[in-house]
Amino acid sequence: MRKASKRPSDWLKLLCRNWASENEALVEATDQKLLEYKSYLKGYLSSQLLCRLSIQDSKDNGGLDTGTAAAGFHFWSILGIDDDFDRSYIIAQVERFCSLYNIRGGPLDDVEGLFDGN
Repeated sequence: MRKASKRPSDWLKLLCRNWASENEALVEATDQKLLEYKSYLKGYLSSQLLCRLSIQDSKDNGGLDTGTAAAGFHFWSILGIDDDFDRSYIIAQVERFCSLYNIRGGPLDDVEGLFDGN
């Protein structure tokens, strides 16, 4: 999954299955909006780029965590997700995905005991 590359609609269907099924028109429109926004990406986002665009890095704010994912709000707004709650949900799902697969790299907090069934 770390090197996966998919269209935004495919990421939404994978990470936000129930939301995507209820908002099919929005999901399908994201592909075209990404092409219009950054055509050189050819409509595909790698898992790393998805995480970087969706999740604001605390280093970008001088080390201060603002408590909001402003970068993600901006990116998903461009792709036509206008509702704040929907954007928050999508960003939360992307954050879970990034943490689960350690997409953004960095140290794992508790590697020991992670897989021993406790």
